This record gives sequence, C-alpha cells and structure tokens, in this order.
Amino acid sequence: AVTDAIAKISAVVNKQAWTTYILKVDGNKIFIGGGKSQGIKEGMVFNIETIGEKVKSPQTGAEITLPGQTIASLKITTLFGEGELNEGSIGTIFNGSIANQKISDLQIRYDGVSK
Repeated sequence: AVTDAIAKISAVVNKQAWTTYILKVDGNKIFIGGGKSQGIKEGMVFNIETIGEKVKSPQTGAEITLPGQTIASLKITTLFGEGELNEGSIGTIFNGSIANQKISDLQIRYDGVSK
C-alpha cells in the first residue's frame, strides 16, 4: 500500500513543472542546480524565466506567485557532481539573453522532467 501511494505521488509530481536556479554564469556557460538524479540529460532544453511577483490574494489572504516571463532558452551540454544534493548541469543560451539581469531574479523551468 505504501509503495502504491508513493508511486501515485511521484506520478503527480512528475507532471508538474520543474524549476531550479542559476548557480553561476561564466562567459557563455550557465551552471544550474540539478543533474542526473533529477532526470536531466545532455541536449535537454530549459526556459530561463524571471521570477514572478508575489501578491496577496484579497480572497484568501494567501501569497501567490505570478508567472514570470521567459527571456531565454538554455541547452544542457554537460552534467557534473554525484548524488542528488551536489549535482548540477552546464548549458549555453541559444535563444534570448540574460544580459542586464541579476541571476538571483531568474529561474530555470522545464515542463516535464521525469525522475
């Protein structure tokens, strides 16, 4: 029963968009968090987006993050690290630009990474 519950939860999580952050920019190399354990493979393409504004819902009082804007596309060229907690990937931008952006204001998004 526990195995079935975990499988159902995993199926729901895998259908949701996956996000991570830029660790470092070095020339044309973009280092991101997440690697093999998260299902990332060389050649995958991710969106680089601005992080959406947080607003308070007047109806519920809950904080809601509005969608960000896609500003570039990133293609993964290399994976590095070992284990879920210290893996990463390196990619290059092939569409758009992150010039004049603070990397802390950006996120990497993929709709459908399977674990």
